[in-house]
Amino acid sequence: SAANSIHIGRLLPQMTYYAWAFASAHLDGAAVCVPCGNLGNLTAGVLAALAGLPVARFVAAHNANDGFPRYLSGGQEPQGASVRTLSNAMDVARPSNFERLKYLVPAMDTLIEGCSTTDSATLESIRRVYDETGYVCDPHTAVALEAVRGLLDRPALVLATAHPAKFPEVARQALGWVPEAPELLRAAAKGKRSVEALEASDTALVRELMRGSG
Repeated sequence: SAANSIHIGRLLPQMTYYAWAFASAHLDGAAVCVPCGNLGNLTAGVLAALAGLPVARFVAAHNANDGFPRYLSGGQEPQGASVRTLSNAMDVARPSNFERLKYLVPAMDTLIEGCSTTDSATLESIRRVYDETGYVCDPHTAVALEAVRGLLDRPALVLATAHPAKFPEVARQALGWVPEAPELLRAAAKGKRSVEALEASDTALVRELMRGSG
């Protein structure tokens, strides 16, 4: 079964990230800022909060695909086509977990606030964080770090998502150089690739899934 960002088999284990972070940092009532695309990680955090984790508020940090923040501000439900950005894993116009969140928290704006960040602000966030701390963040984490700047008057937990070496061109744009990749990432890049083209139809997909399950 695919561990994608709508599968409950992925969301339930993700709840432990939040519990571990709160316990490790001795947080009580902190805000949590989550880089968002398909809203899976955010939904896992909401599940953890509903289970008793003392989250004061969630901040859903988005790039230019800002349908969810606009909805939280009183707009229509997310719709339309996605926009390509530097934080490409967040390029989701109509998040699959939106309906799940509506079911879990009907009045979402009481628990979640949303914001969006441009590509230029994402690059500036990467530069600023590196200049101030020496930490190189990936573009998705940079979106969240930019969003959390408005929360500096209260404790906040920011979720990081990936190693910056996975996004060499973004790092080069922001810093002028590319961070060294971990050994496991270098090995994966050298591994054999296997790609099989499928007809763009439900029938072809089901046929392939059934073939693999046999």
